[in-house]
Amino acid sequence: MSAPSTRRLATFLWTDDRHTRIRLQSWTLTLALYVACAGVMGGFGIAGLLDGRALALWLLGVLCVHGVFHGLIRSGWSRRLSDPSMTEPQMVVGQFAVMAGYAIAGELRSAVLMPLLLILTFGALSIPWRRMAALTVLAVLVMGGTMLGLYLLRPATHRGPVELSNFLIGLVSLPGASAVAELLGSMRARLRQQRADLRVALARIQDLATLDDLTGLANRRRAQELLSAEVTRGQRAVHPFAVALVDLDRFKRLNDRFGHAGGDEALRAFAHAAREGVRAGDLVSRWGGEEFLVLMPETTEPEARAALERLRAAVEGLRLPSVQGDMRFTFSAGVTGYRAGQTVADTVARADRALYRAKAAGRNRIELAGPGDEPEPFSDRRSSSPPAAPPATAPPGAHPPAATDGSRVADSAPAA
Repeated sequence: MSAPSTRRLATFLWTDDRHTRIRLQSWTLTLALYVACAGVMGGFGIAGLLDGRALALWLLGVLCVHGVFHGLIRSGWSRRLSDPSMTEPQMVVGQFAVMAGYAIAGELRSAVLMPLLLILTFGALSIPWRRMAALTVLAVLVMGGTMLGLYLLRPATHRGPVELSNFLIGLVSLPGASAVAELLGSMRARLRQQRADLRVALARIQDLATLDDLTGLANRRRAQELLSAEVTRGQRAVHPFAVALVDLDRFKRLNDRFGHAGGDEALRAFAHAAREGVRAGDLVSRWGGEEFLVLMPETTEPEARAALERLRAAVEGLRLPSVQGDMRFTFSAGVTGYRAGQTVADTVARADRALYRAKAAGRNRIELAGPGDEPEPFSDRRSSSPPAAPPATAPPGAHPPAATDGSRVADSAPAA
């Protein structure tokens, strides 16, 4: 049978709804077991060992009752119940059906008791143990009542020792089967909980590996991964994207006046403003210290600069109250677009050089990378001397030029 035909058949039998399908598949398995038992008993009926007409009436009754269950589940009516699968009602019906089969099975009746064990096992996987204990007691009572009634009504064919032995075996086996099934159900529940706990732990580990604890932004490692992915996309097709390096102005002075707690509050405030000020598809990450990187896919340099200008104005207007007075701060940024054929380090280095120019030009401004910000060829980088120190006339606290790997050379001079 082809796959489309199989799907159509599955839909016909069990509907397209996932939950309803699972319930109806369980119902189908139960019905198949009844039919299989009826088939075995039918073979003995043909051999004349039991009443074939009584067997037919038994099977007809089972099919009618289970047809009702099918209609209630398929129509969705059972969803209003606490157990939409109607497991407990089906178990109760199953107990009476087994004992009805016991009554018509004649000399074969001892074997008919075995499905009772399967019924209790079926329910223990989804029913609380107290309800399961009650169902087990009910099964023992139904079994004992049926056997006692048969002994009183048909003493010639249902002798006392046989009925008593069957009852005692059932009295031991049914609670035992119920207890084993309940244990398996408990183990299954524990495994399910352990899997849920493992998913939570893995998610937490993922957060620790990719998020900055203080700001909640992506950390440098995550940013580098996404930058590499964007570069790969840009190399495969015309795919513009922009990168901005953002540095909070005079952050050391902020720490000196408001303390490290104040500096942390400023970092968190900027992170919140940045998340609110960029598009959903943009990435804001903490690059290091008071420096942040913004990755803007499908964005040109002018568009990126305009977005950073809006963010700069929003941050400039922030007022963070503290005991030392309102805390205010600004930032400077360097913006560049991706150049085909260049690496992540090249792109970040170009943005870093533009950021240095923004600092040197007075801070609280956005600078676009220009021709002079292009990184040197790799062969020249290895042989060339380190970049010259900033000129003596550079503003105090200005950032030194970028290192060749895109990271900032350590700034030992205090910010003004």
